[in-house]
Amino acid sequence: AAGATDVASDIDLYVYLRDALPLSAREALVAQAGGASRANMDLNYWGGGDVWFDAATGIEIDAIYFGATWMEEQVWRVLVEHMPSLGYTTAFWHTVRVSRPLYDPEGWFAALQVTAAVPYPEPLRQAIVAHNRPILRDIIPSWRNQIATAVGRGDLVSVNHRLAMLLACYFDILFAVNRVPHPGGKRLLTLATALC
Repeated sequence: AAGATDVASDIDLYVYLRDALPLSAREALVAQAGGASRANMDLNYWGGGDVWFDAATGIEIDAIYFGATWMEEQVWRVLVEHMPSLGYTTAFWHTVRVSRPLYDPEGWFAALQVTAAVPYPEPLRQAIVAHNRPILRDIIPSWRNQIATAVGRGDLVSVNHRLAMLLACYFDILFAVNRVPHPGGKRLLTLATALC
């Protein structure tokens, strides 16, 4: 959907549910679609999901299950309440905007996409910058100060963690300043160069 595929690209299927979908039904869907050469079903590390390699093509398929109400709340949180996060503030808004619906029998997702198809709200833009900028280096527990402390201790794991958080906040600001919904965690340099 992002238009930037390569040999390592997978297919992300976002499934929005009002009720739980039993594992047996999800396994039947994989079998009906041609089966899997390898599958990890019922993963709960990042929320509910199933991952498998399509038996015919070898392409990795990631099915991620979201509560429909929860996703509506994520869109409302940024577009109406203008609530920032530390990094990735508008990533779910972006997901809704760019997704291609494959099955939407009641038009629920189409309606959510209409809600999401709005210009970047200026109050949201300002809130993201105001929330993320101080933690880059202005406040005592800033990512910059925490990285310096970790480097001084030789704590490379902490350096890695804090640097990842610094970059998350930096890219949140960069996309907000350019009025671009955050595209998520992959190919950020390429996307920032193209979009900002």
